[in-house]
Amino acid sequence: MIGAGSVIAVLGGLTLDIHGFGAIVLGQTVWLVWVGIALRRES
Repeated sequence: MIGAGSVIAVLGGLTLDIHGFGAIVLGQTVWLVWVGIALRRES
């Protein structure tokens, strides 16, 4: 989901300078933490 969003953002004009790359990394970090919490609640 985040991977597809990253591709769309880059194709849409997001530049991969320090801020653009940081935004992508931040989005992936939030996604992974959210999924980890959701999986932890399941078990």
